[in-house]
Amino acid sequence: NSSTKIRKALGETADADVIKLTNALKVLQNSASIEGLKEVRAIFTYDTYIETFTVFSEEVHSALEESGYDETDALYSALIGFLDDLQSEADSYDTHTEASLTAALDGEQGIGGIFTKLADAAHAALVQQKTNRRVANYVQTELMNIFKLTDDDIPDLGNNIEEDFQAKGEGESDDEDKEAAPGSPDDGETNYESDDIIFDPERGFVHYGEVLTDYENIMDDWLKDESIPQEIKDMIRDYFNSL
Repeated sequence: NSSTKIRKALGETADADVIKLTNALKVLQNSASIEGLKEVRAIFTYDTYIETFTVFSEEVHSALEESGYDETDALYSALIGFLDDLQSEADSYDTHTEASLTAALDGEQGIGGIFTKLADAAHAALVQQKTNRRVANYVQTELMNIFKLTDDDIPDLGNNIEEDFQAKGEGESDDEDKEAAPGSPDDGETNYESDDIIFDPERGFVHYGEVLTDYENIMDDWLKDESIPQEIKDMIRDYFNSL
């Protein structure tokens, strides 16, 4: 989950145009609308395009390097792709007239298309990171409940789980103060057998064992990441073994 570190690195630059990109990423957390990038688009005008792009690109590249991430991260990759696409427009600048570049700024092709592509890619990356944070928090809570752990017993995942921006306000949650009904999957007491039928949102009614196997395969791939502490891997494997 790179969003906080990348936005922080961008926000620490001295370039006002890069700050606009930082603010746009906050908007793209909740919507893929191109409107979130309107102020960034406005800085690229025909007369100053090359000069503006050169400074902007150098500052963003420097900030991304400072963030410590690389192109294996979806948000980082979206921003690098954005700069590469802007570079292509700069390389073909001599073929543009003022009218054609202005049209490109406003249209779906050229720079207009570049910003639309960034909005879609950055929004998708940010939404995935929000999902990752929620899953990590859920797994940590379940591990603590299963193994009767306290906060002191489990490694602090907070350094890797960044803040969750919510459009409806910080600290609010769809599940806040909601108590699970007795006998529901969330009551902490219900157990399933492999051949029990459960409802999966994507596949409909399936055997619990099928879903569990899918999750185990996903988790096995995730646990190959050498950056994950061994104690976390052991806890997660114990969790799945207990199911």
